[in-house]
Amino acid sequence: MENTRIVALESENIKRLKAVRITPEGNMVVLTGNNGAGKSSVLDSIEYVLGGAKALPSEPLRHGADKGHVVLETESLVVKRTFTKSGGGELIVRDRKNGLEKRSPQSILSALISDLSFDPLEFTRMDSKQQRETIAKIAGVDLMAIDVERRELYDNRTSVGRTVKLLEGKLNGLEYNEQYADVEEVDTVKLMEEMNELNRKKNSKQSVNGELSMISDQITSLIREKKLLEERIKEIDGEVKAKEDKGKELMQELQEMETVDTSEIEAKLSSASEINRIVSDNEAYKETEAELYDAKQSYDSFTEQIETLDSNTKELIENANMPISGLQMSDNGVMYNGIPFEQCSQAEQIKISVAMGCALGNELRIMLIRDGSLLDNTSMAVLSAMAEEYNMQVWLERVGVGDSGIIIEDGEVKNG
Repeated sequence: MENTRIVALESENIKRLKAVRITPEGNMVVLTGNNGAGKSSVLDSIEYVLGGAKALPSEPLRHGADKGHVVLETESLVVKRTFTKSGGGELIVRDRKNGLEKRSPQSILSALISDLSFDPLEFTRMDSKQQRETIAKIAGVDLMAIDVERRELYDNRTSVGRTVKLLEGKLNGLEYNEQYADVEEVDTVKLMEEMNELNRKKNSKQSVNGELSMISDQITSLIREKKLLEERIKEIDGEVKAKEDKGKELMQELQEMETVDTSEIEAKLSSASEINRIVSDNEAYKETEAELYDAKQSYDSFTEQIETLDSNTKELIENANMPISGLQMSDNGVMYNGIPFEQCSQAEQIKISVAMGCALGNELRIMLIRDGSLLDNTSMAVLSAMAEEYNMQVWLERVGVGDSGIIIEDGEVKNG
């Protein structure tokens, strides 16, 4: 298979490196040496040449150097990235067999490897949520979309919940009078119109009485004048008769008028305000009660949707294709054989993390491990066995100089 591993690496003036050329053998490429010797710079060189602009630091060159380069060879490609002190440089990817330059070089490299493969032990340094999301991605479960949907449902339910509390508070502040449940609101305007009409009639009767009284006085005055003015008797008699006739007419009118009683309407008007207040309170109570019922129904609906989504997500996670047997996604993180990931042994954590990188299915099957000094002999054995099992090429740095491995000293390869 093409591009499965690095067959040669050359790095010059990168970070602490002066000039190194490494031709790796086997699945484990162990870089040893003292602190500051340049071991990390070898791994950095691989990441710089493959990872693109996002992997590059502001100053990749060794202090005092004006230019530098990294050449990485796979079974079928030769990749070269150059660097200048001013920040320039270029990336060239060639066919290893015919030397022809490839188009879109970074796209070719991005298709070979993913971020997690640069350092699979990065998985052990993630928080539980990130670990869960990483495993879900590998297993083909889009937890991000599920989380977005769940957050939207949760926010909607929270909003409705606030409405429920407001309506409950409003309902508690209202009073419902069962005695007035079927009473309609009193039309005070109509009652006032009726009252005005009765008052008009009452005033009319008073006016007739006043007019009648005035005529009586006039008759008395005329009679007096009659006695005083005999010569005007005939004239006055006529006037008296006319007034008397008018008086009879008015008396008849007065007798025909009905007696006006406003006490009933006055009583209704007196009680109308209280009745209307109670009726209005009853209507407000029933409206609020209906709104509260609808809000609670909506809240329960969102709760049911969230529970359904959680249940479906749990089933999706349980049926997901895990990269290693015994690995499970919990609600809050990752479990291995029923134990939280952070409580697993170092060897188990390494086994899981390496499985993560292997499960990505990258064409260039390499791993860069920077914390090799933290691995004990058991963990190293586990790592070596997994590298063999998954056909992975592991580049690992360890502090100290032993009998095995590639020794880096003062920016150069000390042994062959």
